[in-house]
Amino acid sequence: MVKAKSPVNFPALVKVQPKGPSGPSNSYNSYASVASGRAGSLVGEVAPYLAMVMDPMAKDKASRYPDETIIPTGMVHLASQNTYTVPTGSSTVMTALRWKCDLDNDASAANTSPIIVAQPITTGPVLSLTDYGNPQKTWAALSSIDRTLACGIRVRVVALPPATYLPSGTLYFIQMQSMEPLATFALESACIQAVTAGKGFSVTVNELSKTDGITLPYLPQGPMSFVFSDTNAEAPVLAGGGNALPGGSLPSTVVSANGSIGVFGYGLQEAMSLRFDYAHHIEYIPLAGAAGLVQTKVEPPSSQARDAISRGAQVIQQSLAGATNASSVAGLVTGGGTAVLQSVARAAVGLIPGASQVIGVAKTAAASLGAPAWLKSALGFLA
Repeated sequence: MVKAKSPVNFPALVKVQPKGPSGPSNSYNSYASVASGRAGSLVGEVAPYLAMVMDPMAKDKASRYPDETIIPTGMVHLASQNTYTVPTGSSTVMTALRWKCDLDNDASAANTSPIIVAQPITTGPVLSLTDYGNPQKTWAALSSIDRTLACGIRVRVVALPPATYLPSGTLYFIQMQSMEPLATFALESACIQAVTAGKGFSVTVNELSKTDGITLPYLPQGPMSFVFSDTNAEAPVLAGGGNALPGGSLPSTVVSANGSIGVFGYGLQEAMSLRFDYAHHIEYIPLAGAAGLVQTKVEPPSSQARDAISRGAQVIQQSLAGATNASSVAGLVTGGGTAVLQSVARAAVGLIPGASQVIGVAKTAAASLGAPAWLKSALGFLA
């Protein structure tokens, strides 16, 4: 008597073992394990970079970009701060930070410094500028070419007027393109429109006062954000300064994306004090004369990690764009968002075809290694 064969069920498929030299060299289970492990490893690669992007003030979060760079690079972290007290007769504030960290070597090149310090909003020229001082000059003397990997502005309430318990005003956190002058946002209506269009988010000062600070990160905009360019090169188009290069200086022929981020406040109370922190994480290739002075490293390339970083930035952008209260963005911009960033990294990895979809990875591997037709069909059904 011939026994009836047990019906095939899908859970059993994952337990299929190799059938010797003529069969596939690995089982589905092993591919699923490898794919799952790779997805977990990818999250480990992506999350640190996103953490640096979202909290650029933390020096210990420096993380190189995993592209095909084969030259050893160094890393530098620049940081500065400025405290702004709303002056008598004013109720506004503005400050900005450029993506490309240039050094203002020319006194006439007023718009090449990276930091536009906090000041009242005006429709006229913005002249109160600064760089990172001596630390930037020291680093620049060792660098040949560089690129910004992360930068941001953090805002905190450090003092309120006497007998004030419910501070007034609204802050707008906006990412700008290189050709958008700061004067564009001289009216609060322009800031509201920018947030509505998804170029940033806003919170009330009252909400801000209940946090340890809110960080506005610069989110990379495509591959040009990761192009190396001459150290201290001036971009062809300067954020907040128009197209002309002051002082007759020539722009570099290769310059990374050079947008900026800005914080604009309206309806603030006189004598209120806000602290603004600025920071850049920069990767650079040292000059030949700097050999032995700079600790360098080659970052292993990973196209999947780059894709996940891009998708992670997209997920963050979607979360921040158009938000109008602190609770909507708290997990990302108010600090302590490690768990949120891990979730963003997992979501970003999950959006990559084949990265975390282990069934799909197993199906591809089975096809390339000559697996039996029944296994390929079953995996195709599951995928």
